[in-house]
Formats: sequence, structure tokens, C-alpha cells
Amino acid sequence: MVSPLRLALYALLALGLFVACPTEPDPVVCPEYYHPCTDDPDICCPDTTSHEFVWEVYHLGELTSRLFDVYAASEDDIWAVGAIMHTDTIHADSSTTWRRKYNTAHWNGYEWELRRIPHSPLYPGGTIDTSYSDDMRSVYGFPPDSTIWFNANTASLTRWDGRDYTFFHPRYFGFGGVWEMWGPSDNILYLVGYNGGIARYNGSYVSPMNTATDVYLRDVWGSSDGSYVWTCGYKVTDGAGSVLMLNDGIGWQTHWYQYYDENANLISDTTQSYVGHISSLWQATEDSLIVVGGNGIWWQDIRGEGKAKPLKISLQGFPNKVRGSGRDNIFIVGSGGLIWHFNGATWKKYNEFNNPIYYFSSVAVLKDMVVIIGEDFSEGVQKDIIIIGRRME
Repeated sequence: MVSPLRLALYALLALGLFVACPTEPDPVVCPEYYHPCTDDPDICCPDTTSHEFVWEVYHLGELTSRLFDVYAASEDDIWAVGAIMHTDTIHADSSTTWRRKYNTAHWNGYEWELRRIPHSPLYPGGTIDTSYSDDMRSVYGFPPDSTIWFNANTASLTRWDGRDYTFFHPRYFGFGGVWEMWGPSDNILYLVGYNGGIARYNGSYVSPMNTATDVYLRDVWGSSDGSYVWTCGYKVTDGAGSVLMLNDGIGWQTHWYQYYDENANLISDTTQSYVGHISSLWQATEDSLIVVGGNGIWWQDIRGEGKAKPLKISLQGFPNKVRGSGRDNIFIVGSGGLIWHFNGATWKKYNEFNNPIYYFSSVAVLKDMVVIIGEDFSEGVQKDIIIIGRRME
């Protein structure tokens, strides 16, 4: 005979077969650039980086000098270009040979090394003068292949593979001075500059591309596969026009424009939200660009779809360049010592260099380092300046 206690245990076991055990809720699935919040894992918070940096300041030239552009392959492989003058660059030496200015500086992780990068004559057909050293206007590279591209003030283009130089001649094709360059690979490179000029390197030679603008194009960037390429720029004379253009594989199309007619009336494309002079752009995500200008910041769909989204931020200065290492690490630099940082959630303006004596031309951004270059007028003369910011741990 079964005892009452055992019968009760059997009953409890049988009941347990029909009672569902409590289950854990499914974890929240956050979209790209977001993660479950620490305080409430059921909510998604944006990925962020720190705003805190320690700054190092360098001056390379002894006399009137300036820097135009900077490219960083890694924390111990950084290139800054411009015109760097020393006392030995303006006097003849004992053999009466004129010593040329330096046009490039390379950071190897612990010091800056000054260099004279050679470039081709103004037109092809002449002998390469490796002692000649004109101002370098822009620099771009393709890690980890160590290929670096340099563009001189005379619109000549130099490719350096770590051992040998190769020279190209964009001006020969009717293309004016180059201001900026970008490409998705070492075999595809876009060059933009004066009078609406755009050229493309296809792995063998440089050829011009047709555009419908004479605006001074100041920046170029595109999608990682090169399917969408954008350029922007402005001029301060002859109508003070500004333009934003897109090439989606079928040629350059004007996405937005603005100019003043002969009666000083503002003519602008009101189908977009842009206003003022557009100066720089950069691909922030797979699907979007960040665009900056004298009147603000915009998020732009990289395919050109829809209307750009303006951000309600007063830059308090004119931006010359925007670059980043990801959506959560974007820097904007410009005139008057302008430095802004977006960490994925908030914007911060750095006031350490907020002074009219500083003019920042360009910026390169790595994961935990930023390199800012430009001009310093603190001593009443034009001097180069390089600022390295290292993120605090």
C-alpha cells in the first residue's frame, strides 16, 4: 500500500509536468552603431568614444611656413605636406646651389623628419628635376601597401610605393591645380581642384572628367567600393558660388548649388536643406556622409536619396575639413582654431586653441589619435603648426 506522503509527491511531480518554467526574455537586438545600454539592457544606446585628449604641439619651420594636408596610415606613419622653410632653404650654399624648401614631413612614431618629395615638370616631356621642391598641396595613401600619393602646387602628381617614384601630369589634360584627392584603391583615384576641375586615375594614367561647374572644388570622398563619389566646394568671387556634386557611375551630377547673379540675388536649389559655402565631406557610415560648411553640419544619404538632415549646432567658425575613423569618432577643424569632436552621441568643442591666430587646414583621424595641421600666426608671421591629440585611457 502506497503511503499518503508518497501519493502527494507523485501528485506534485505530475503537476510540474504541466507547469511551464519561466523563460528569460530575448536580448534586445540593437542596430549598427548601437549597443544595449548599461543601465537598461532592454534599450539601445549609441556607441561612443571618449572626448578626452592630451595635446602635443609641433612647429617644423623656422621661417614663413604652412601646411595644407595630412594623411595618417598609423600612429607611427603620418605624412603632412605644404611649404616648410628653414634658414638653409633661402640661401645658396658654398657651391652656389639654391637649396629648396621642404614640402613634406613624416612622423615615424617619435619625431618629424623633413623631406623634399620630387615631382614632375609642369608639362610632360621634360626631365624630372628631383632637386625641385614646390609646395605640396595634398597627400593620400592606401595602407597597408605603403603607397602614398602627393600632389604639388603646380598640379603635378607623384606616387611613391616606398621605394620608387612615379610621376603623372593632370594639368596636361587641361586640368587646373589640384586641391584634394581620394580613391577606393590605389588603382582608382579622384582629383579635384580649381575651376571645377576633376580628373581620375585608372591605374595607368590620369584623364579629365566633364563637370558643369567652375566652382573651386575643395574636397572629395566616396563609398568604400567607389560606387558613389562626392565632391564639394565654393568660391568667394564671381558669384560666390557653392556646389555639391555626386558621381554614381553615370557621370557628375549637381546635387545642390548656390550662387549670386549679376544683381546680387541669391540663386539656390531649395529642394535641399543646404545653405552657405560647403567646404568638406566624409563617409561616416556605409550609407551616409557628413557634410560641413559655413552654415552648419548635415547628414547626407550617400546614394543621394532624400533630403539632407541638418544638425542644430553652431560651429562658431568656418570649417575647412571633416574626417573620422568611424561614426563615433569624427573631427571638424577650421579657421580660428576650430576643433569639434563627435563621439557617437554628443559633440564637443575644444577651446584650447580657440583663437584667431590659428588656421587649421586639415585633419587625419585614427582610433585613438588625431593629427591637425595648419598655420599659426601667434608671432605675427605665418608658421606651420601640427597638433597631435592622443585619447586618454
